[in-house]
Amino acid sequence: MKQKIMFLGDSITAGQYVDPTKRFSFLLEKSELSNAHALIFEAISGQTTRQALLTFPEKLYMHRPHMLIIQLGINDCNIWKSEGGVHPRVSLDAFRENLGEIIERSRIAGVTCLKLLTNHVLKKQVEVTNGFIDLQSQNEEYNEVIREVGRNMGVDIYDIATFWAQLDSNFDLALLLLDDGVHLSTLGHTIYGRFLLDRMLADLKR
Repeated sequence: MKQKIMFLGDSITAGQYVDPTKRFSFLLEKSELSNAHALIFEAISGQTTRQALLTFPEKLYMHRPHMLIIQLGINDCNIWKSEGGVHPRVSLDAFRENLGEIIERSRIAGVTCLKLLTNHVLKKQVEVTNGFIDLQSQNEEYNEVIREVGRNMGVDIYDIATFWAQLDSNFDLALLLLDDGVHLSTLGHTIYGRFLLDRMLADLKR
């Protein structure tokens, strides 16, 4: 029986706005990973860590994955003008606690290999009550919390944020994103998928 690898994520993992055959999930499913592993993608567009906690335990016990990769945070850090434009959807402290609980519940469910993903560099200005903010500044703060939780709870980080920022300076990072400055383009999915594939293969061979 194949071991199961489960992804818990938001619209980035879901591949919103991109042809299903161009998403990083499809790339992984067609890679050598599938020889010995079944890949499961539990991703909901717009999902925060708070929302994930309501539903993901059921998914864990349904699938019983050996490996869990957690990609959340962009929606947590987002600020909506309709909500007053002064507070993220999920505060940093709540985000920290939510990630910790997701990890704890995963271990209780028998997950033996956990990975936390930081989130890629964003190129979006968000309208708030008194003007605009750079969503990337929020994203960076939440990525730091992801790294902190990983260190404190002994969970490895797949740091795509650092990888993304260090891509060749001659490479136009905007090409990796759709016009909204958040979601991955087809090229973005290709690079994202290759990043994950290299690291997952290395970890699974240990």
